[in-house]
Amino acid sequence: SRGLGDVYKRQIWDIPPGVAPYGITVDHKGRVWLASVLGSIAGRFDPVTETWGVVEGFGGGSGLAEGPDDLMYVSAGNSVHAVQIDDLTIEGTWTNDEGVKGVSFDADGFLWAVTQRDDEDPASMAAAYKIDVSTMTTDGVYTGLQDPYTYSDMTGNALGSVACVPEG
Repeated sequence: SRGLGDVYKRQIWDIPPGVAPYGITVDHKGRVWLASVLGSIAGRFDPVTETWGVVEGFGGGSGLAEGPDDLMYVSAGNSVHAVQIDDLTIEGTWTNDEGVKGVSFDADGFLWAVTQRDDEDPASMAAAYKIDVSTMTTDGVYTGLQDPYTYSDMTGNALGSVACVPEG
């Protein structure tokens, strides 16, 4: 039988037109997700069926993370969309006034969205937003951050779904 390890080692797949990848993650079913920073879609690749699925209808994003509710949360401009991982429908949206870069989940199931300060806009701020995904509302705002990069600082609860089985 062919396992995911065999699939990943032997093939390179093209990214669909319109997807300009920036953020990347893998869902609990082994499918690769790409946030598209410039396009209007996000992509999901299934290495077993060797097919892409795309989510259209929102502007460029950067970060994405699977939540404990089996939804993929994808940043897009000043919002985060909750996308159903199987049929790719948008189940909910959280919006604010700042551009969201990184997203991650904590151990309590809260989504964190981090924004970056816009050097062109003096009113812009870098902040971390704690979001209750059951209502898609802000549970807390944390300011005073000094130009956070968001990704390297936000691995978060996703580490709990990582498994590396040694070969041999």
